[in-house]
Amino acid sequence: MAESLRELLMGCKSNWLAVVKEEGQTLTSVCPSNNNMMKFRILLPILALFLVGFAKKDPKATVRFHTEANQQDTEQFAATVALQNPPRQIFIQKVPFISENDVKAVFPFPATDGTMGCAFQLNAHGTLELDTQSIMRRGTVILAYINGRLITDMLMDKRVSDGVLMIPSGLTALEIASLQKRFRTLGDPKSKRSEGKAES
Repeated sequence: MAESLRELLMGCKSNWLAVVKEEGQTLTSVCPSNNNMMKFRILLPILALFLVGFAKKDPKATVRFHTEANQQDTEQFAATVALQNPPRQIFIQKVPFISENDVKAVFPFPATDGTMGCAFQLNAHGTLELDTQSIMRRGTVILAYINGRLITDMLMDKRVSDGVLMIPSGLTALEIASLQKRFRTLGDPKSKRSEGKAES
């Protein structure tokens, strides 16, 4: 059977259909013509290069800040989140009020607990949104997510009108690297990332 299959495939040069009968069984193989096979051999390396290049692209950093919600809000707009310090459960708005599209630049710094912190300079839209929310939701909690991971929760205890939002600690070196890859780093003349936009 193996020899029949080998002969079938080797003999398939110009015919579209090859049939081999052995031991009462019929083996059917549809074989491409030489022209089509040549086209396939030309396109295969191009396709392989495209797939390799696509696979090497790193996922872009995401930045999400969510405000605390009311328990009366429906599940369509609010979600429950379990916090650790102190242990408690709160409701947050599902839609972030600040995202990576509002970030203009970042300024990472070492935190006292051995992790990293980061200040986010916001663009005009983010600055206005932060100012508005810090007035309307004063005394509530905001949650910071980087690359989908909850980093910390912070109390919004005063108006913030300067367009700077800070995560004091809890970030890893890898998370900082992903942020610096996407955004301009304040104080670094070599950093020229576009405001709030991922690399192409």
